[in-house]
Amino acid sequence: MNIAIIGARGCVGSALIEQLVATTDHTIIASYRPEEGVGVAHGRVVWRFVDLGSDEGAERFLSAQNGIGPADVLVYLVHSLDDKKFEAMDRAFADRVGRVAKKVGVKQMIYLGGIIPKKELLSQHLRSRQETGKRLGAHGVPLAEVRASILLGPCSVSYRMVYWLSRRFPVVIMPRWSTTKCSPIALEDAVAMVSALIGRRTDGHEIFEIGSETMGYDELIMRSGAVVHGRPNRVIYVGWFPLPIIAWVVQTISGVPRHIAAALMGSLKNDSMIERNRFVEVVGRAPKPVDETLRGLAQVMAK
Repeated sequence: MNIAIIGARGCVGSALIEQLVATTDHTIIASYRPEEGVGVAHGRVVWRFVDLGSDEGAERFLSAQNGIGPADVLVYLVHSLDDKKFEAMDRAFADRVGRVAKKVGVKQMIYLGGIIPKKELLSQHLRSRQETGKRLGAHGVPLAEVRASILLGPCSVSYRMVYWLSRRFPVVIMPRWSTTKCSPIALEDAVAMVSALIGRRTDGHEIFEIGSETMGYDELIMRSGAVVHGRPNRVIYVGWFPLPIIAWVVQTISGVPRHIAAALMGSLKNDSMIERNRFVEVVGRAPKPVDETLRGLAQVMAK
């Protein structure tokens, strides 16, 4: 099949291309933007510039070119957090891609979004993740929406925040809402899930929640600290902690831009724990335990 990946130069996209090259015979149509450049060079990986600002740009990316047929499956990994108006941009891009995918004849779409709590007022970040899935699936192409919490990987912005907070601050001051629940999963497991869904029958707009274990965000930092320092971080809870200050601290110690840190940390007020974990059903094995993943990542980050 021809597998198109929009967002191919990102953390998940790069790992997915490696996985598909190593384990399948698919042709991969991978997107890039001029400021990024192309990624891995391989005979089955075709890099194409994509412009999601117009129907013509999206259609050109997905259509037949240079002897390669149109995309059979589209993996959508776009998230515009680096733009101040990311919600509006995400809505427009997802609506356009869903509409053009239907026109071109894409048979299946796969989207990696976030776990959405059902009875809470959503953060701007999670609201955008939910709306992106709705817009993609609104045009009739079967959509497998993978919903994940924090991805644990060296290139994951969320993990980098956890790692550097746990490494730099043996004692961490956190707001009380940091005890909300999450279900982290290794980046490689999220990629395995997306890969396993390619070509799998999808009924309409189907949701696939995935995760490894459920814990508080504060516990994740403490468990990361136990790996990095040999003992868990001590957490001091405060009733009020301005998000701009937290974002500034995160940018200072990790390099994650403040506006991205603020958007992600604003989502910590929402639980992002799995209710029905479909990982084993689709992949056929259990995801890696969180502590095992954290140990491996700490070695990578220390190099």
